Amino acid sequence: MQKAATNLSKISGKTCLYKVCDVRNPIACKAVVEYATSQYGKVDILVNGAAGNFLAEAKSLTPKGFKTVMDIDAQGTYNMCHSVYPAMCSGGGSIINISMTLHYGGEFIHASSMFNDSILI
Repeated sequence: MQKAATNLSKISGKTCLYKVCDVRNPIACKAVVEYATSQYGKVDILVNGAAGNFLAEAKSLTPKGFKTVMDIDAQGTYNMCHSVYPAMCSGGGSIINISMTLHYGGEFIHASSMFNDSILI
C-alpha cells in the first residue's frame, strides 16, 4: 500500500495517505474515519469495496466460510457506513458500494459471491 500511495502522490501532485482497516471490527472502522478527519478535516466519499469470497460449490462452503463472507461484505459495509455517518452528516458526502457481479454470469460454484449484492444501498 505504501508503494501505491507514493505512486498516486507522484501522479496526482496531492498527498495520498492510507490506513489498513479490518471492516469486520467496528472500532477499527471508527479509527480509520477518525484518522481521515484528523488529516483532511472531513470525509467526502466512502467507497465500500472490501470482499471475502470463496469460489466453491454451495455444498462445499462451510457455515464458517459463509459467515466470514457476510461479516466482511455485509457487516463490514454497515460498519463503515455507520462509522462515517457523523463525519458526513453535516457537510454531505457520497457512499459508493462496490459489489461482485458474478451472479449475472457466474456459475453455481460462486455461491458466496452471489450474496455480495445484499450490501448495496
